[in-house]
Amino acid sequence: VDAHPKEVTAATGGGALADRPLPSVAAVLPTDDPDELARQLRDGDVCVLPRIRDGELLLDGRTVLPGDDELLLDAVVAALTGS
Repeated sequence: VDAHPKEVTAATGGGALADRPLPSVAAVLPTDDPDELARQLRDGDVCVLPRIRDGELLLDGRTVLPGDDELLLDAVVAALTGS
Protein backbone atom coordinates (compact mmCIF):
# COMPACT_ATOMS: atom_id res chain seq x y z
CA VAL A 1 0.00 0.00 0.00
CA ASP A 2 1.44 3.32 -1.10
CA ALA A 3 0.68 5.61 1.83
CA HIS A 4 2.57 8.31 3.67
CA PRO A 5 2.32 9.69 7.21
CA LYS A 6 0.98 13.13 8.02
CA GLU A 7 0.73 14.99 11.31
CA VAL A 8 -2.90 15.84 12.00
CA THR A 9 -5.09 17.18 14.77
CA ALA A 10 -8.54 16.05 15.79
CA ALA A 11 -11.21 17.45 18.06
CA THR A 12 -11.52 15.92 21.50
CA GLY A 13 -15.32 16.03 21.41
CA GLY A 14 -17.84 18.33 23.00
CA GLY A 15 -18.04 19.95 26.39
CA ALA A 16 -15.32 21.99 28.05
CA LEU A 17 -12.48 20.64 25.85
CA ALA A 18 -14.17 20.94 22.46
CA ASP A 19 -11.67 23.52 21.22
CA ARG A 20 -8.56 21.66 22.39
CA PRO A 21 -6.75 19.97 19.47
CA LEU A 22 -5.55 16.40 19.87
CA PRO A 23 -2.32 15.73 17.93
CA SER A 24 -2.00 12.47 16.02
CA VAL A 25 -0.44 10.92 12.93
CA ALA A 26 -2.55 9.68 10.03
CA ALA A 27 -1.79 7.54 7.01
CA VAL A 28 -2.67 9.37 3.80
CA LEU A 29 -3.94 6.98 1.12
CA PRO A 30 -3.37 8.33 -2.38
CA THR A 31 -6.53 8.24 -4.48
CA ASP A 32 -8.18 10.24 -7.24
CA ASP A 33 -11.58 9.74 -5.58
CA PRO A 34 -11.37 9.95 -1.77
CA ASP A 35 -15.17 9.80 -1.38
CA GLU A 36 -15.39 6.50 -3.28
CA LEU A 37 -12.46 4.94 -1.42
CA ALA A 38 -14.01 6.06 1.89
CA ARG A 39 -17.27 4.37 0.86
CA GLN A 40 -15.44 1.16 -0.02
CA LEU A 41 -13.64 1.20 3.34
CA ARG A 42 -16.91 1.75 5.23
CA ASP A 43 -18.71 -1.00 3.28
CA GLY A 44 -15.97 -3.65 3.58
CA ASP A 45 -16.03 -6.82 5.70
CA VAL A 46 -14.19 -4.81 8.38
CA CYS A 47 -15.70 -1.33 8.58
CA VAL A 48 -13.01 1.37 8.43
CA LEU A 49 -14.00 4.99 9.11
CA PRO A 50 -11.53 7.31 7.43
CA ARG A 51 -11.82 11.07 7.25
CA ILE A 52 -11.31 13.32 4.29
CA ARG A 53 -9.56 16.63 4.75
CA ASP A 54 -8.39 18.93 1.97
CA GLY A 55 -9.03 16.21 -0.61
CA GLU A 56 -6.91 13.61 1.21
CA LEU A 57 -8.19 10.35 2.67
CA LEU A 58 -6.78 9.97 6.19
CA LEU A 59 -6.61 6.97 8.51
CA ASP A 60 -5.90 8.31 12.01
CA GLY A 61 -3.43 6.12 13.89
CA ARG A 62 -4.87 6.97 17.30
CA THR A 63 -8.07 5.12 16.37
CA VAL A 64 -6.37 1.78 15.65
CA LEU A 65 -6.31 -0.60 18.59
CA PRO A 66 -3.15 -2.54 19.39
CA GLY A 67 -3.18 -5.77 17.42
CA ASP A 68 -5.60 -4.49 14.76
CA ASP A 69 -2.90 -3.44 12.28
CA GLU A 70 -3.33 -6.53 10.08
CA LEU A 71 -7.13 -6.18 10.02
CA LEU A 72 -6.77 -2.56 8.93
CA LEU A 73 -4.18 -3.38 6.28
CA ASP A 74 -6.33 -6.21 4.90
CA ALA A 75 -9.35 -3.86 4.74
CA VAL A 76 -7.32 -1.18 2.94
CA VAL A 77 -5.90 -3.66 0.41
CA ALA A 78 -9.41 -5.05 -0.24
CA ALA A 79 -10.80 -1.56 -0.84
CA LEU A 80 -7.93 -0.58 -3.11
CA THR A 81 -8.06 -3.77 -5.17
CA GLY A 82 -11.81 -4.31 -5.14
CA SER A 83 -11.47 -7.80 -3.65
